[in-house]
Amino acid sequence: MEDVIFAGSAYQKPLGMAEVTLTFTNPAGDTLPKYREYSEIEITRRLYRSGESQYLINKTPVRLLDIRELFMDTGVGGGTGYSIIQQGKIEEMINARPEERRNFIDDAAGIVKFRLKRQSAEKRLDETRQNLLRVDDVLQELERQEEGLKDQVEQARLYLKLREDIRKAEYQLILYRWNQAKQREEDAKSRIAITEATQTEEQLTKQTRVTELETLGLEITLSGEKLAATRNEMFLVDKELQDAESQRQLISQGIQNAEERIQQLIEDNQQLEEAQNELNWKHQKINLRWRASKKIISYLQRHFKSWKVIASRKTKLWPHRTICFGTYSRAYCKLIQN
Repeated sequence: MEDVIFAGSAYQKPLGMAEVTLTFTNPAGDTLPKYREYSEIEITRRLYRSGESQYLINKTPVRLLDIRELFMDTGVGGGTGYSIIQQGKIEEMINARPEERRNFIDDAAGIVKFRLKRQSAEKRLDETRQNLLRVDDVLQELERQEEGLKDQVEQARLYLKLREDIRKAEYQLILYRWNQAKQREEDAKSRIAITEATQTEEQLTKQTRVTELETLGLEITLSGEKLAATRNEMFLVDKELQDAESQRQLISQGIQNAEERIQQLIEDNQQLEEAQNELNWKHQKINLRWRASKKIISYLQRHFKSWKVIASRKTKLWPHRTICFGTYSRAYCKLIQN
C-alpha cells in the first residue's frame, strides 16, 4: 500500500500520506438516515507511511465499520457486490462453496447489515454475561468479607469504649490530685505571705521599741521557725507533686496492662467458644452411641425371647442357647464399658 504514496522527485519532496475521495450523489436520499439530507456524500481515506489509515465521510472522521455499513446493500461494498464486480469475482462466485455463495446472496438480498448487527449484538451480550458473572463473584466475596468485618467492628467499638472510659477516669484522677496540690500550694503561699508580713512588722517594732529588744528577738526567732516550717511544707508539697507524677505514670502503665489484658480476654473467649463446640460434638457422639446401644439391647432382648421359645420346644438346641447367651453377655458388658 505504500506504493500509492508519492515518493518524491528531483523537484518535489516525498509526501507522508496518500488520500483518495469518492463522491456519490444522493438525490433520492435512500441511504442511512443520518446521511439522507445530503445531496452528495464524499468518502475519503488517508493512508500514512506508518501504516495507519483515517476514514472520513463528508470530511468528518468515522470508523471503517461506518463506511462498510454505508456501502451495505448498495452492491459496491464488502467484496461481495453484485452490481459492480471486480475482475475475477465471477469465477469466484461460480466456484464458491455453499456458505460463501450464501454471502453473495445475502448481499444481493440486502440482509448483510442485519446479520452483522446480529453478530455484533450477540458478541456484546456474551461480554455482558461474562461481566455479570464477574460482578456476582465480586459480590459474593464482598459478602463473605462483610461477615468478618462486622465482628471486627464490634470488637473495635468495645475496645474504643473501654479505652475512652479509662482515659476519662485517668483525667479525673489527675485533675483531682492536681486541684489538691494546688490548694495546698495556695495555703502555703498564704502562710508565707502572712509570715513575711509579720516579720516586717517585727522589724518596724524593733526600730521603734528599743526597750523591747529581747521580746522582739524572741518573736523573730519564732517567726524564723515558722518560716522554716512553711518551707518544709513547701518541700513536702513539691514532693507530693512528684509523687502525683509518678502515680500518673503508674496509671498509664496500668492502662497499657489493662489493654493487654482485654486482648488476652478476647483470645480466651475464642478458645472457650472452641472448647464449647468440641463439648457439643462429644455430647452428640455420646447420644448417638446411647441410641445405638438401646437398639442393640432391644435386638438382643428379642433374640433372648426367641431363645426361650426354642429352648422350651427342643432341648437339642442347647448349643444355640449358649451362643445367644454369650452374645447377649458380651453386648451387655460392652454397653456398660461405653
